[in-house]
Amino acid sequence: MSKLTAGANTQKFKLTLLVRSSESKVALVHMQKALEHHDSNDYELSVVDVIEDPIQARSFGAIHTPVIVKHADNRKIFYSSDFSDVKKLRRSLGLLEKAADLV
Repeated sequence: MSKLTAGANTQKFKLTLLVRSSESKVALVHMQKALEHHDSNDYELSVVDVIEDPIQARSFGAIHTPVIVKHADNRKIFYSSDFSDVKKLRRSLGLLEKAADLV
């Protein structure tokens, strides 16, 4: 598992991206686009390659990839639809849709 930690803000949220290595670059590009309106201190993104770490992948209950998990309070929000639809990805995970939402 690799981590992209963005800053030390106590309000940051955690995301886990479950992918196969062959799709990781494309999925990361879409995730970065979805997160573009968040300050880099807002989140921590962990990437789990399901081939290299199948036990951790199974612990999330993922049966296909890519999947993004947003860890929120005492629950997890899963998104496994079309990652190229960045607007839908943002809405499903409760991410900012535009820079003006930062205010």
